[in-house]
Amino acid sequence: MSSDKDLTQLISDTVVVYNPRKKGFITRDNAVDEIGVLPENVVLEKVICGDVSDNIKGIKGIGNDTLAKLFPKLRSEKLDLKAIMDASREILEERRKAKKKPLKSLENIINGVTDGSQGKRIYEINEKIIDLSVPLLTEEAKESLDDELYAPMDTSERDTKNIYNIVTENKINEILDEGRFGDILGPYGRIIMMENRRYEHFLQKNATFSDE
Repeated sequence: MSSDKDLTQLISDTVVVYNPRKKGFITRDNAVDEIGVLPENVVLEKVICGDVSDNIKGIKGIGNDTLAKLFPKLRSEKLDLKAIMDASREILEERRKAKKKPLKSLENIINGVTDGSQGKRIYEINEKIIDLSVPLLTEEAKESLDDELYAPMDTSERDTKNIYNIVTENKINEILDEGRFGDILGPYGRIIMMENRRYEHFLQKNATFSDE
């Protein structure tokens, strides 16, 4: 569920996106009408055009509407950057033969011209940022984060007295009826009890591994 077009690249036979702003679903059947290109081409579109909302610069002189107008096949078949480059060269050659002025935007696509800090690496950098199918984190980094995120914490300093201190320091107790104060502490007491059990289990498990 998102109004962010980035996530429409995930649309498939088994994935749909609900847009809360439009209050409607974007599926494979209506994606082209809703987002302008096939879901398979969303990454390519953003690699070239960038993303203003995420402050990602694209190729100079190329916006989404211009790209769709120059390359209508984005609406009907999956393309890649090479196909766009080849089509750009063909269009420029046709204009040259017809003695028409070359389109600067197409030359910029071919040469990777951008106002952004990506420089000549714009396509490489934008793809890494935008393509959700390829995580930025290495497997080693992900494992390290998981170890930190899901490791049980030492509960020796965690108690309902901490909640009481937070409540009183922020004068929340002054706006509560005396009988309601326990309602705040109750849920935290249950959480603390669960944390204690989990931490004890963690210590026992590690002690077993150490003995082995």
